[in-house]
Amino acid sequence: MLRLATPADAQQMLGIYAPIVHETAATFEYVVPTLDEFRDRIIKGLTVAPWLVDDRDGELISYAYGGLFRSRAAYQWTIETTVEVKDGYRRGGHGKAIYRTLINLLRAQGYCTAVAVIEIRNLPSIEFHKRLGFTHVGTFRRSGYKLAEWQDSSWWQLLLREDRVPAPVLSMDAFTRSPEFAAVINGFS
Repeated sequence: MLRLATPADAQQMLGIYAPIVHETAATFEYVVPTLDEFRDRIIKGLTVAPWLVDDRDGELISYAYGGLFRSRAAYQWTIETTVEVKDGYRRGGHGKAIYRTLINLLRAQGYCTAVAVIEIRNLPSIEFHKRLGFTHVGTFRRSGYKLAEWQDSSWWQLLLREDRVPAPVLSMDAFTRSPEFAAVINGFS
């Protein structure tokens, strides 16, 4: 079942995220957030854009969310996206399904551009984003230092809408009560 995340999901979401922090350069965090910090991320994040979880009878197997790209006013229609899939469920279509739903929700909410930042050697993530229509827009060399070496960031974008003059992005409160939100969530498979 696909649904919006709640603070109560933080523990399971951290269970998915912790190995990524410890073992990879897919995230530039060094330390796994505390449970309280992660709960706060969910609460704050849900004021901006959907945080989705794929809940299989109480077991979370993936999550995806949109987060602020930059704080200046002109960036308000651009959103940074993230998807994480529990080890053992990767390459089974779970990430693709939840991420497509997130993208459709962000489009319906009024965002015009989605941005993904991927460590340059994370070829599975790069191929995943290509298959979903993201295009490469640049590389930041030596943008982070993790795992005892410099890491490069590959930047990708997906145009969600081509509004000549964009309408305001819907607040999450208004958006979650809209028929568009229900239609996208109910269309998840």
